[in-house]
Amino acid sequence: MKSVTQIAVPIALVVGLIFGVTFIANYTTNEAVDPLLDPAANASNSASPAEKSLPLNEVPLRFGLTVAEPKPDYYYLRDYKTHYEVGEKGSFDFWFSNKHPSMVNLTLGGVSCQCTDAAIALVPMTVWNRFQEHSGVSSLLQIGGVHVGAPLAGLSLLSIAHNPNAVQFKTLQMKGVEEIPAADPKSGPQMGIFRLNWEGKSPVGPKRLTATLFAGFPGINSRMFTIEAVETVTPGFRFWPMELSVGDLTAGAVKQRDFYIFSCTREPGQLRIDMTDSNPNPNVVIQPGSELTEPELRELEKTLRGLAKDEPNLVVKSALRFRLDVHETKDGKQMDLGPLNRRLIAKTPKGEELSLPVTGVVRGEVRIAGGDRNNDLIDLGQSFPSNREHVQEVRLVSDNPTLELQLLKEEIRPSYLEITLEPKGVVDGKKTWMLRVIVPAGKLFGQLPSESKVVLKVQGAVERKIRIPIKGQTFDKNPAPF
Repeated sequence: MKSVTQIAVPIALVVGLIFGVTFIANYTTNEAVDPLLDPAANASNSASPAEKSLPLNEVPLRFGLTVAEPKPDYYYLRDYKTHYEVGEKGSFDFWFSNKHPSMVNLTLGGVSCQCTDAAIALVPMTVWNRFQEHSGVSSLLQIGGVHVGAPLAGLSLLSIAHNPNAVQFKTLQMKGVEEIPAADPKSGPQMGIFRLNWEGKSPVGPKRLTATLFAGFPGINSRMFTIEAVETVTPGFRFWPMELSVGDLTAGAVKQRDFYIFSCTREPGQLRIDMTDSNPNPNVVIQPGSELTEPELRELEKTLRGLAKDEPNLVVKSALRFRLDVHETKDGKQMDLGPLNRRLIAKTPKGEELSLPVTGVVRGEVRIAGGDRNNDLIDLGQSFPSNREHVQEVRLVSDNPTLELQLLKEEIRPSYLEITLEPKGVVDGKKTWMLRVIVPAGKLFGQLPSESKVVLKVQGAVERKIRIPIKGQTFDKNPAPF
């Protein structure tokens, strides 16, 4: 039988080889596709003999990466932070090297957003050498004589240097020229860090932040290239789904709906939410929230990524699951009949607030004859003149021949609507009423307010209200001038 050592050593060698190949492929610049290579670049006639000896197809500065974005297969980008709240600051370090015997002039040409600025740092050779000695992977990274990507292994250069001030950053001024020293013939290339800084700004959504740079040898035309970072500005927390529908609520029914509050920026334990109903009702109950486990977070993240087409890299750092119970009847109290429109309010200790619409229809003994069951509203039309009285009649019916209705005129909205309710007796075996709605001339210009409604009361042993929404719009949206 083979010993553990005989098995483990070959496996370790294979793993190391795979790591090396993957690392080289991911964190070094391919000469064939390097966006900085420009064989057509022109050399200045004023260049010195030493400068003219520089190959024209050489990149003045070699960057390990020029685009920072989430890439799970890239070691350095595996945990790249994509989401920032408004006001939250972020940055990304792009490592570069100058392997040439000449210094390189670097200029910041511009940035894509006022929320963005840039800084630069030159890595002292002593710090760089110490980093290589401790990293244990320097020999693996000798690509064209440049240690491209050594810091990209996720190892901390500053911790190895035992000095948090070992590398000093300097803010780059627009159009200012920074001199990148030449490589040392004995010690190797001059390493540096270009840091792109940003702050989350409204509006929320994905953003591509860029900095335009010019790099060139003295006396030779500079080459323009772009450094880019992808980030998403997001609220501190969000609802999913963004609206809850409980559908039809018939006599004695109880509808239950789960909903989530998740955050792309806050860790588990940091998402503290107080849930309330904007208009408290004992028939509407919000159950206490519970934190999702790690597997549940990943499952929710997978679901949300499939829905959020503009956020393919959406991350869910924490989430709470809530349940809403809506009772048609609870403790002897019935909900009012008609459309159900409510808002659940989520509030944090900091005062941040977000609302979740809840919709549905409470069904009962009264309905609009021939009306749209999905709307249960009075539609006055979408194009009637404002200078003439507009009238609409609807028939209300009930299977209960003893049921009585009363019009609550004080609850009519808007109050200028003239509404009457006329009993018509029993027609075709159903108790019937004619509801007449009048929009007086010169009162409405444009669309009726969203809260427009007529309110009726069912009289009897158990009284309850019926709310019927009203919609409509005139074709002229402004009053005629005098």
